[in-house]
Formats: sequence, C-alpha cells, structure tokens
Amino acid sequence: MLGRLLAVDELAKRKDPESVKRLKQLLNEDAFYGVRIAAAQALRSMQTDAAFEALAASAKQKDARVRQEVVSQIGQFYREAALELSKAVLEKEKNPTIEAAAIRSLGAYGKKQVDSILIRELNSDSFHNILGDAAINAMKAQSDPDYINPILACLHEREEKFTTGGFARGLETLAYLAHEQEKKDAVREFLLQNVNSKKERIQVAALNSLGTLGDVKAMAVLEKFAAASKESPQRSAAEKALASLRDSRKSSVELGNLRNEVLSLQKENRDLRKEFDDLKKRIESVLPDAALVSTNKTGGKRKK
Repeated sequence: MLGRLLAVDELAKRKDPESVKRLKQLLNEDAFYGVRIAAAQALRSMQTDAAFEALAASAKQKDARVRQEVVSQIGQFYREAALELSKAVLEKEKNPTIEAAAIRSLGAYGKKQVDSILIRELNSDSFHNILGDAAINAMKAQSDPDYINPILACLHEREEKFTTGGFARGLETLAYLAHEQEKKDAVREFLLQNVNSKKERIQVAALNSLGTLGDVKAMAVLEKFAAASKESPQRSAAEKALASLRDSRKSSVELGNLRNEVLSLQKENRDLRKEFDDLKKRIESVLPDAALVSTNKTGGKRKK
C-alpha cells in the first residue's frame, strides 16, 4: 500500500497520457480507499483535460469517502462540465457530506448560473445544517452583496438549525459581504444582538465581525468589551475590532484629505489656465498695434 501511494506521488508529477491512465486505474480499482483518494487528488493537481475526464468518468464510487473526494476534486476545476457535474450530484446524491462538497464548488461560478441553487440549499434541512453552511461558504466566495438579505433572514429565523461553528461562520460572512456597503445598519444591529450570546464562540465571532464590517457606529459597544479581563477572548476580539475600525477611520480621513487636496489643485489649475488665457488675449490685442509701429519705423522708404 505504501508503495502504491509513493507511485501515485510520482505519477502526479507527470502529465502524460500513460500516467493519467494509470491514476484512473488506481482510482477505480485499488483495494485501499486511501490510494483511491490520493489518485483523485493527483489527477486534480494535473489540471489537464485528460485528468478532468478521468475524474469525471470515475464519479460513481461505491465508497462514500472516495466519492466525496472525487466530487471535491472535480469542483477544483473551473469549466462548464465541472459545474454541470456538481449540479448532477445535487440532483442524485443522498449523502449530505458529498452534496456539501458539490455546493461549495459553486462559489466560482456566475450568480445567474447558481443563485437559485444556493438560495434553495441555504434554507434546506440537513444533518447539522451542513448544506446551509456549504451554501453560505459558496456565497462568501461569490462576494456578492445581494446575498446579504437571504443570509440575514436565514440566520435570524433558523438559528437553531445551525451548529455553533456554522452560525459563527454565517456572522463572519454577513460582515464580509456588507463591509463595502454604504448602508450597514441591519447587519450591524444583528451582530450587536449576538455580542452577548451565551455561546462564547458566537459572541467572539460577532465581535470580530464588527471589525470586519467596518462600521464606526459599533465602536462604543466594542470599547465596553475591550475593558474586560485581559485573559478573556472577548477582550482580545474587541481590541482587534477596534484597531481595525480606527485604521479604517484614519484611512477614510486621509482619503478625504487627499480628495480635498486634489480638488484644490484642480481649482488652482483652472485659475492658472484662466489667467493664462486672459494674458494671451491681452497680448494678441496689443500685437497688431506693435507690428504697425515697427513697420512705420523700419519699413518705410526715405525721401531724397
């Protein structure tokens, strides 16, 4: 078995058809699931058409561990066929862990292609809410603020469906998606509702997320938690968030000053241009008279 794993490592360094063929054979026929998983990873690392086709042709694995790995590795390819395979997995697969792997891969594709799927899975029921958690992961990868309201509604109405870690990741995703938005009130208020959560992980995630959100209106609340005991994770999270907000505010002030300087320079430039144009007009108005005087002095013929 160790020899076969070493062989997989060596084959992964090549991209020739024979190596792809051998890895495909190992993926489908080796007796040890660990070798089959390694073969799937090796094919993905090649990132060639032949390697993708070998993975796609090997998706029907009896061992759920290997099937999950193949689905995950197919999702590491960015191509239309990989998207279609992930969609097909969601239609046929019954194992939620494997479905979650397919959902996470959707984050790389355009919103129009996957929006309805992600919204559906966000609000679906699954063990430990693994599908909803995967949908949030894909939405974060999309970096699309249109997902703020669906995630906010889901976290508010279905908190009991999430694991502690999943809900914490939801808060962090909300802050990440909203940090460049002008209106942050709804997200800020929801995060503030969770800074006193009885679950420490959620409490800390809410404090960290306030720093990510970048809304200075949360500073007064964060300062209260920054006064907690030195050993508390809440204090550490609050201090980090405050530092981030202060840096953000400082950058905003500096940007404002820079903008004012640019506007001032533009005004000065316009004024100089106007003065130059006025001077040019005055010179042009004087030039004809000056030319006439010069002609009378030097160009006229003397009378004998």
